[in-house]
Amino acid sequence: MTLARTSARGRVMSRLKAGRTAGFAAAAGTFGIPATLVSIAGFTGIPVFLGLGALSAIAGLGTAYVKGRGQILPKNLIDEAQNTEAPYLCDYCTEATLAEACDLTKPHYRDEYVSGEQAEAWRQKNDMAFVHLLNKDGELSASFGVLALTTSFTDQFFKGNVTDLLLKGPDVLDFETSKRSSKLYISGVVVRNPDSHLGHKRTAAMLWVMLRYLERLYGVRKKRTLYAIAVTPASAKLMKNLGFTITCEANNRQDHYPLYCFELTPESWKSLKARVRAFGDSSTTCTCNF
Repeated sequence: MTLARTSARGRVMSRLKAGRTAGFAAAAGTFGIPATLVSIAGFTGIPVFLGLGALSAIAGLGTAYVKGRGQILPKNLIDEAQNTEAPYLCDYCTEATLAEACDLTKPHYRDEYVSGEQAEAWRQKNDMAFVHLLNKDGELSASFGVLALTTSFTDQFFKGNVTDLLLKGPDVLDFETSKRSSKLYISGVVVRNPDSHLGHKRTAAMLWVMLRYLERLYGVRKKRTLYAIAVTPASAKLMKNLGFTITCEANNRQDHYPLYCFELTPESWKSLKARVRAFGDSSTTCTCNF
């Protein structure tokens, strides 16, 4: 959750939570001392104590709200806003990090899930095809892949007749051949906890690294088509925001996911970079070893 989306009710509850210790103390004092005096004076009875209870609750809530001022953000949101897991080390995936990335995609792909073993066969054909982002503790935060495939497989994939599950090692081009390809398949894109505020920062960092990867390894002068499938509504929204358009509807594909494309030219590259910059500048939080 981002601060901008925090509801008024959420802000009040967070403020009460931050000041709860002082609130409990005030409530106890408001109820305890008067209750003792009332008992000594002989004025006992349920209505009296109910009244004192209501008074103590009001006093406690009021004190908690006042004392919670300036601490509206829970600590976990403050940590996320500071992105304490940065800087990210960005490098080519190892067999282990690629397998972990595949595991993260399993809840989304379900029957179309690609195992780490299958993805490793792709990596063996092009060991620079997959990139991971590790946080400062060496933990996987995000990953993506850029593959060039044989013409026969690409043509069938565009038509929706084949899926990732049918993609074998021989269908993947080696890196030198990939650089001459006019079509690049963006695959294996995954972000840990993407719906959290920290997940948004990971996404921004991953997009920045992806552009740097494309620019350094493939260049931007050659006209190419970038294509990717949208496995979730969030990924579809992201691709639309980046300027991708649907080229094959989900109901026409064997994997039942829509296929998106982006025509990459020197002119559209500038537009793409501007759209990625709108997610935030990640140049100071990412160290790329490529």
